[in-house]
This record gives sequence, C-alpha cells and structure tokens, in this order.
Amino acid sequence: MIIFLDRQFPNSLLLMLYFWCILGTPACHSSIAHKKPSASPIQSLSHAPSTVTQSVERQLLASLKAAEDLGDSNPLFMSHLYSLAIFYREHGNYKKAEQQYQRALMLKERIAGPNHPDIATILYEYAALLRDANRHREAENLVARANAIMTQYRQRTP
Repeated sequence: MIIFLDRQFPNSLLLMLYFWCILGTPACHSSIAHKKPSASPIQSLSHAPSTVTQSVERQLLASLKAAEDLGDSNPLFMSHLYSLAIFYREHGNYKKAEQQYQRALMLKERIAGPNHPDIATILYEYAALLRDANRHREAENLVARANAIMTQYRQRTP
C-alpha cells in the first residue's frame, strides 16, 4: 500500500503507522506483535479495543473522501478505496468490504478496461473475501475470470 505524506492528506501518517503496526513490527503492542504468524495481520487486531478500529475506519474514510476530491480515477483514490476494502474484510465486515471491492472493480474497469491485469488483482482479493464469507461458487467464478485475464495478458506480453 502506498500512502503519500502530504498536507492535503494529514491522516496518512496515522494510517501508515497503523498498517506498520499490524504487519508485526516492533513498534506495535506486544500482544499483537507476538501473535502466531498464521494469523492475518489485521485479524490480529480483533482483540484490540474497538475505539482503535473505529478510529482507523474514520481515518480511512476521511482519507478516501479527501482523495475522492481529486477524482475517482486518481490512483490515490483507488489506493484508499482498496485499503478500505481490505480493512473491512480483515475485520469481518464482509458487506462493507464487498461494496468497496465492487466499487474498485467498477472504477478500474471504466479506467483501464475489463482485461487489465489490475482487474485480476482486484478479482483475486474479492474472491478471497467471498471465500471468507463461505460463498465459494462465486469466488471460483471470480478466480476463473482473473486467471483468464492473466492468461491473456501473458500471451500479449513478450
């Protein structure tokens, strides 16, 4: 995830520190840093105080809103949208995560076309969400579409 530190996005530092912490660096709370590696980094925070996750959600939404002012085709907006989708997925809020993945998919298809490799990346992540929500058949369909996109891309690329 790329976060730009800029006066226009004052919350970026907080978000960067949050994601740095959840990735298990020494800067985070010891009970989080010493979680088993098999646990997802963000799932490690499931025991964290709800005020922390609520604060991070507010910051993500504020950063998304600020980036949206630059236009929904701006890469920074797409980055924040994608980060919000991942945040919701890892916190088990599948409905909100799905909304963000669908929005990211729609915007990226409009910008880059339906067969761009970035579409495949979004599809793979969206499929992971669907698997987490026990919607395996839908997940398989998205993975098949993503695989087809990547096969076409590899055939076109020398």
